[in-house]
Amino acid sequence: MSIWAAHAVANPPSPYVPGDQKDFALGVTAFDAKDYKRAFAIFSRLADDDDIAARRNVALMERRGLGMAKNPEAAIKDYKIAAEAGLPTAAADLGEMLLDGEAGPARSQGGAALASGSRRGASSHCAVPPGRDV
Repeated sequence: MSIWAAHAVANPPSPYVPGDQKDFALGVTAFDAKDYKRAFAIFSRLADDDDIAARRNVALMERRGLGMAKNPEAAIKDYKIAAEAGLPTAAADLGEMLLDGEAGPARSQGGAALASGSRRGASSHCAVPPGRDV
């Protein structure tokens, strides 16, 4: 059993409690307007207050270099925090990064992280409305 699978079994996800939805919506609006620096600032503040959906969005922006230089190491760290807090989409994103080798050589635990996100019902905890990719 991989580290990710063992962790998922030993530590089932806690229920997701959204943060400040008004501020989150402002972050999505800024992102949609391509004001990535403002979106990142909003999502970062929410992530610091333990909003795991905002943490996933911070990771996505770090991963893609939106509003900053690409930082795959920081993205992995933030995806891991959100995934371990119970956000399946973050686990799926983390698994994809690890499998694709976006932060160095492909890692075998990527499959477990990806599977963990799938088992938890990734579509039920989307950080943004379906069909959007923030």
